[in-house]
Amino acid sequence: MSEIAALDGIRVVELTHAIAGPHCGQILADHGADVIKVEPPDGELARLALPLDGDDSVYFASHNRGKRSITLDLKSPRGSEALKRLIAQSDVLLTNYTRDVPTRLGFGFDDVHAINPRIVMTHVTGFGQNAKNPNRRALDTTIQALSGIPDYTGTADSGPILVGAFLPDHIAAYNAALGTMMALRRRDLTGSGELVDVSMLHAYTATVAHAYHVALKGQPLPRVGNLVPTALTRSYQTADGGHVILAPLGRKKWEQFRNLIGLQGDIANLPYEVVLQEHRVETENLIADWVVRRDRDDVIALMDKNGITCGAILTSAEAAIAALDRDDGDLVTVTAPSGGEINVPGPWTNVGLSQSQRRLRIPVLGEDTQAVLSEIGME
Repeated sequence: MSEIAALDGIRVVELTHAIAGPHCGQILADHGADVIKVEPPDGELARLALPLDGDDSVYFASHNRGKRSITLDLKSPRGSEALKRLIAQSDVLLTNYTRDVPTRLGFGFDDVHAINPRIVMTHVTGFGQNAKNPNRRALDTTIQALSGIPDYTGTADSGPILVGAFLPDHIAAYNAALGTMMALRRRDLTGSGELVDVSMLHAYTATVAHAYHVALKGQPLPRVGNLVPTALTRSYQTADGGHVILAPLGRKKWEQFRNLIGLQGDIANLPYEVVLQEHRVETENLIADWVVRRDRDDVIALMDKNGITCGAILTSAEAAIAALDRDDGDLVTVTAPSGGEINVPGPWTNVGLSQSQRRLRIPVLGEDTQAVLSEIGME
């Protein structure tokens, strides 16, 4: 692995809270950026967010490794001056405060561009800079609701269902990190920084693929539970109470799969496309009858041996243990502010990772304040 991190020499001033902004900053820190997390004197609220491991927030630890923490009162003259000096000496300003907050506190894009024309400002908001209701508040769950995705997630009986993970927050963070790096590249070419406008709603709705188009054509996706309407993919219960996803896709795999499970009757001789379009329900009933007489791990072992796409539906504990067993960086152990250890998801790519000793630490509130103030001439 190269000792040169991808973002060595890049300084990021981070004014963020919760997930989307901090997680973007963590991505940049993972790849070598010097991320200075500016917190209010009593700390970012997420430092107290559930779940806790002792006195440490696992939530906070999942989005803030590898950063330096300083505390500033931005409403005070000294705090405001310190922020201006940081902006003057940095490459990126990252925030996910409500749209008007940066301008009110003196670090809107026009303000920072006047101080440092080369700086890139990345601003993550719920609805973007051109939203019709610019100051509307947003949380991950409200963004999920407005995307329309819960409308076709769940079953006919369950009603709309939200995704358990905070996906809009995380996807917005990835978009923000990618947008930041693109803006830095453009700055290399033009000499000027720019505003990277990231909308959580846009980030999440980009995942719906074909759903909007078919809805506009009067064919909204049905609420179908754990199956894929356009492919012979769904979940089945096993004899031991577990569940598996089976996906014998395409004519060749379907023929292999039906022979493997000994499917009988007229359906056994039909092409995949005909089964999918005209005989799906009765076919899946036959598959379900075969699966429910076997244990989950036995079904998976047989499918894996024969090259049929499948997956056990793991519990969260099983999935976490499997991630540890893979030992491929999916989970990393970080040192929490109290000195304890917390397991959190690892970097999203292995390209150009930081080798700094700081990379697996969560900063103690304000631990770097004096050092950073000294760096900008405010001892």
